[in-house]
Formats: sequence, structure tokens, C-alpha cells
Amino acid sequence: MWPVRLGRLGRLARAVAVPLVAVVWTPVPAPVPDRHSGVPGERFVVFFPAASSAPGLGSPSSTLPGSSGCEVWFDLYPRRRMSCDGGWAVVAVPISPPRATTLRWRSAGRTGEIPFAILHVDVDAAPDPVTRGDAVTVTFAGDTPKLLITSCRVAARYCRDRPSWRRSVLLPIPADAPEGRELPFTWSFSYQFGDDAGGLSGTSRVWIALPPPSFAVRPMPATAGPGIPPAVAFTSQTPGVTITACGLSYRGAEARCDSSGIVALPIPPETPPGVTITFEHELSYTSTRPGEPDNTIHRTLPFRTAPNVFPFLPGAEAAPSPPSPTSPSASAASASAAPASALFPGRAWWLAGILVLGGLLTWRLLHRRRSGS
Repeated sequence: MWPVRLGRLGRLARAVAVPLVAVVWTPVPAPVPDRHSGVPGERFVVFFPAASSAPGLGSPSSTLPGSSGCEVWFDLYPRRRMSCDGGWAVVAVPISPPRATTLRWRSAGRTGEIPFAILHVDVDAAPDPVTRGDAVTVTFAGDTPKLLITSCRVAARYCRDRPSWRRSVLLPIPADAPEGRELPFTWSFSYQFGDDAGGLSGTSRVWIALPPPSFAVRPMPATAGPGIPPAVAFTSQTPGVTITACGLSYRGAEARCDSSGIVALPIPPETPPGVTITFEHELSYTSTRPGEPDNTIHRTLPFRTAPNVFPFLPGAEAAPSPPSPTSPSASAASASAAPASALFPGRAWWLAGILVLGGLLTWRLLHRRRSGS
């Protein structure tokens, strides 16, 4: 038999056939994230596996890296794309409320998407602000159903309760913590959500409250009789706190402080002597202490009215009853007693005597001091 002769075209087709089969590549496999859920700020890894070619006719298999020109991003932020490095990319969960979203990718000219769930764990410290020497409760609460807080830590203190959607740690505040400043503290937690396990750490701050400003509200004098207006002085006892306005009120009557912080409001004349009444006062202030806002406070001021102006003194007995009108000496007794009673009532005699005696003693004391000098 005669051998079949191949023309030039046949020999060319035979030479090209095998290489054409060897360069047929399989599709690039989809990337694989190490999780399908996470809390905002948490980082996870997306792996881009290599794509392999089908074996040729007698030729060894060759590979084409699937990470060539690959990138990944969340559909919430399409401009925030993470490029691959060595076949993998590190991605941060974006800040977002709990929701179902999509993780998109591109690799070797192929694109795709992966479902992803954004979780949420709230870290809260209360009370805030807090007084130094007290304690704050730091709470970790999962806002996503079926999310369990498996462990948590605040500074060097750990959660002691069982895994739950809500756990807390008590953090004591040092007694020497600086007031009027923020006190930072570190925290961390771990969680379980379905097949995914993760965690996050961070730093939070609580405000160390300043002690409340102190004010002195003093009546001058400490007591006064009905109808007399006592003066009340308002002063600040806290450095950096300045009184800007103040006032006093009682039963609808009001009075404002002058520039020196003093106000006077008369006591109603019908007020009984020796009783305690309650003034209401208002005080506004500004502060240069860090973090302290301007404020206005409303408080009360108890004030005791003075007893009788002329108290009963020994020997000041009540005046005897006047003689009977039928008595022969009634008219004479009335005539002789009227001038003394008009000028000096019974108790006024004692007051006049005390004033005169006090004046004499004061004059004698001053005279002796001058003589001695």
C-alpha cells in the first residue's frame, strides 16, 4: 500500500492541533472568605485560589494565577476596594447598622458576589460622667438575633457570667483620677454567630465629673423682724466659677442682686415673729473649669424671723390696771400717768436704760485706752 502523503496544509494543521488544546483554561474559581459575617471594624481575609488549566495532549499542565488583578469590596461602599496581595485580601467590615449585604469581587476578568451579614455589638459605659472613686458598668450587648457574647474584658477585668447576648463588667474608677477629664479604658469581646466566630477590641472613654460648684448664700443679719428687709449675700466658693446673676423671691415678691451679689427683700409685715419662712433664690453662673457648662440653679433659703422686738425683762411687769372711773383719784392718776406712758412705755424704760448704760461703758473703755496710750 502506498503511504498517504500529507500536503503542506495537513502538516501545518497537525503541528498546531496539540498547542491549541493545551491552552484551554478552566474558569477562575470564586474567592473564599474566612467568614460570612462580622461586626463593624472587624477584619477578615478573602482567599483567591489559583485556576488550573486542563492537561494537553502529552504536555504538562500549566496554571494561571487567579489573583491576577483581583479586588474585593462591599456594595455599600463601591469605591473602597481592597486589592489582592499574594492571592488574598484583608477586608474590614464597614460601619453600618445590622443588615444583610453583599461582598463583591473581581478576578482575572471575572466578577461575582458573596452574601455577607453585618452584625452589631454595642459597648456602653454607664454612668457617664462618673465621680472618681465610684464605678462604671461596661455592657456588651448584641443587637443581632442569635448572636452570643462568649467572652469579654474591660482593662484587667473579665466577664464572669455565662455566654449570652448581653454581658457586663464592673470597672472601678480610681479615687485619684483627674477630675474634668476623660479616662480611657480598653475592652475586647468574642462572639459566636452561627458557624462564624469573631471578636473585636477597642478603647472607650468616660468623663470624670467635676464636683458640683459650691456657693454661700448668707442673710445679713441672720434674723430680722416683720417688715424689715434682710440683705442676702451670694458668693462663689469654687475657683473658676463666677456668679453672673442672682435673685430672691417670697410669696410673689422678687428682688434682683446688685453688682456685688447682694439682694434685700422685705419680710411681709403680717409675718408672725419667731417663725421660719422659706425664701426661693435663683443663681446663674459661668465656669472656666474644663468641661463644665454655664448653668442656673434654683434653691431655697430658710430664714427665721426675729422674736418680739422688746422681749419681756425681769422687773418689767405689766402696768397696773387703771383706777376705777368712780374713784375720786381716777382723773388725777390718769393725768399723772399719761405723760410717762406716752414717752416711755413700760418695757421701753428698760431699753432706754440699757442703751444709756451701754453708751457710758463704751465711752469709759475708749477713754481708758486713750489714757493708756
